[in-house]
Amino acid sequence: MPKPSKFRPLKPLYRWLFRKDRQRPRGASIEFSGRSDGLGAQIHSLFSLAAYAHLRGMTFIPQPLWNIAHSEGDTAEWDAKWNRFFNLPPEPKLNPTSRPTGKIHKLLPLQAGQTYRANKAHEIVDLFPEAYKQVMPGFRQAYDAAPENKKSLFETDGFKLAIHLRRGDVSAMPDRCSSLDLAKIRIQTLQQTLKPQHSQIEILVISQGDPEEFTSLRSLGVRLALNANVFHSFHTMVTADALLTARSSFSYAAALLSKNHIVYEPFWHPPLPNWTIQSEL
Repeated sequence: MPKPSKFRPLKPLYRWLFRKDRQRPRGASIEFSGRSDGLGAQIHSLFSLAAYAHLRGMTFIPQPLWNIAHSEGDTAEWDAKWNRFFNLPPEPKLNPTSRPTGKIHKLLPLQAGQTYRANKAHEIVDLFPEAYKQVMPGFRQAYDAAPENKKSLFETDGFKLAIHLRRGDVSAMPDRCSSLDLAKIRIQTLQQTLKPQHSQIEILVISQGDPEEFTSLRSLGVRLALNANVFHSFHTMVTADALLTARSSFSYAAALLSKNHIVYEPFWHPPLPNWTIQSEL
């Protein structure tokens, strides 16, 4: 299970605040102030702010992502393509009177009519992950209607199982790098579970590295999508019939957008109530 949040002692306080928010004049709103890290961290931050707004009875003001790290080619087009991909506004329109909120757990009484600005709301939403269930259908609807063409890496019409293994940039970090030995065990367990129910199962491993590293998994009959197009990889995880996440905001965000079965690997952020924990397989 994920490590308990250091903000857990605040949970009773925030439950009380949620009740108080609904007794005060409405009109407070919150917008995304932007970040400068990777796609997974950025889009998850946007999702968490929407969930936070729901919890507090605020209006969430959508904003685009910008300064997305690991750009491939022109930086401006990289940002623009991701915003089209998620169907987000093309340009930021920050409220000039919005109030920056550096540490959202310190935002207590809300001022009626005030717009607040923050770059994430994980501290509070991680205490109430069920709030995502209220806001993600809207994000998924926008995602499905996005003007950017999306492609899945799956090749068959059978049951589609995507497995995200984070390696590559974290290969020297044992606490972040996905274990191939554990992945093999998970795949074998799922194959035994799924085979009686599905005549055809396509298992796709999405990761980075050389094919030789994944020989033990290929022997199980899985396909490898290594160093693949990042847009296709993300969409493949969102639309898979089942997704095994890694300790990664990239696959955590895809899991939040998914309408299907999620098998969650514990890391910083908690699972939604209906997700399966990988260690419980």
